[in-house]
Amino acid sequence: MTNDPLVSVLMLNQNNRRFIGEAIESVVLQTYSRWEMIIVENGSTDDSWEVIQDWANREPRIQTVRLTYAANIPAGRNLGSARVQGDYIATLDSDDVWLPERLSRQTEFMERSENTGIGVCGANCLLIDGEGLGIGRKEFPRTDAACRRAFWYRNPFCQSTTLVRKVCFDQCGIYDESFVLAEDLELWMRLGQVFRLHNAPERLVKFRLSGRNVTLRKHREMIRQTLRARRLASARYGYSISLGGRVAFGLTWCMQWLPPGFVHRLFNRWVLRQGTNPRRVPGNGARSAPCPVVLGNK
Repeated sequence: MTNDPLVSVLMLNQNNRRFIGEAIESVVLQTYSRWEMIIVENGSTDDSWEVIQDWANREPRIQTVRLTYAANIPAGRNLGSARVQGDYIATLDSDDVWLPERLSRQTEFMERSENTGIGVCGANCLLIDGEGLGIGRKEFPRTDAACRRAFWYRNPFCQSTTLVRKVCFDQCGIYDESFVLAEDLELWMRLGQVFRLHNAPERLVKFRLSGRNVTLRKHREMIRQTLRARRLASARYGYSISLGGRVAFGLTWCMQWLPPGFVHRLFNRWVLRQGTNPRRVPGNGARSAPCPVVLGNK
């Protein structure tokens, strides 16, 4: 009998038929085998459900929940998290892709005795476009202190890279459904009251920028909700804001009134690292050179 912890993979899908098969396949191909997967089909109007059912019929570790209506994102995630049995919860958005070592690298790290106080472990990302072309990379603050500083100017985690201890939800609660576009940022702040935060230096996920991302489509409302989450962190969760954090808060407030395209170009320039030689990233049967896990912040 294995002593490896069970990882519950949580996916929420809505109208991502084009990409969801590749996303599910990236879970099935993980080198870490002790996982279960809960897919919440969130009222899609495309053929996503047929793709999901096809995978569920082939892979007994996949469970499905089908909603006939479209719940908001945190509500959908909460429906899925109510069914998890694992020691850890790993989230995957249905248009992103995990690299094969994603679960094994992070689970091994979290199981070390010196890391029992870490509640959330993320990682860096490779960026791909809607066609699967590599277009750059996105890196995140590594240490607990750096993640906490980042609260005031960016989200310190990519949702599709996170591995969260189940005990975090047991002690601190699930997603706050009033934060429809900033549910993850608010959750990290809440968990940070009790647990340490960490990002691995590896790039373990292909994060897709396809033009359908919520941050691109609902720019102003997302900014307003991130500001509300930060006010809550200061007023109720006891976080102190540095002078730099206050400046970042003010600049973020101003950005809600700027054109979304300009804001995202500015963000890309300062936060994302764009690749100079994009190449096709494997997916949906495309043939190309493998895209390995890259160690370090290069």
